[in-house]
Amino acid sequence: MANSLLIFIGMKDTRLIANSDRFSSYYGSRLVQAIKAGLDSLTISTTKIDGLVLGSTPRNHSVNYRSACIYGHMPYLVPNTPSGVAEKLVALEAVVNDVTGYDRTAFIGRTEETEAKKTAVIRVRIEDASCKQRIGGEEGDLPPTEDEGESATHGFTGVVPCWTQFGTARGIGQHREQLNAEMARQSEVGRQYAHDVAYARTKLDGR
Repeated sequence: MANSLLIFIGMKDTRLIANSDRFSSYYGSRLVQAIKAGLDSLTISTTKIDGLVLGSTPRNHSVNYRSACIYGHMPYLVPNTPSGVAEKLVALEAVVNDVTGYDRTAFIGRTEETEAKKTAVIRVRIEDASCKQRIGGEEGDLPPTEDEGESATHGFTGVVPCWTQFGTARGIGQHREQLNAEMARQSEVGRQYAHDVAYARTKLDGR
């Protein structure tokens, strides 16, 4: 984690302060230096692609996606005090579990305090956030047309669902079977969600 930069941490861990987010960086990064120099706000953005939308004309091509733009205020470099290190340990544990999708620290243990002290953890207060999503086929919010009678009259139009598909774990160590089962579960959840999005069967709340 000491060399990681801008790894976004969600708020699944209730031990973290509400209405704030944390991400890790390294102490020599320009972001850390900007915060030390008095940076008072920043923006965090992320996008997840759920499918390719193939339209009847080049103009009508698009992607199904989920995006979030978070407006942060008063970024704060968590100090290496006893309470600060404790906060870092919780934050670093949360990011590992969030990225892997399961309680990985239960198998490998928590970050050592010496490692936490070498890693810059930035806390930022969330002032506002904007979330967007596109679902469905060419028309948007409607499923793609699958009338076989029209299939031969023009190039293919519709949606190619897109999701993260995890492979078989490679390496050594315990709980390999549990890990492969969890990755298979996450892959299936992603596959089902991408297909639901393609058929406009699901939509997140947001603005």
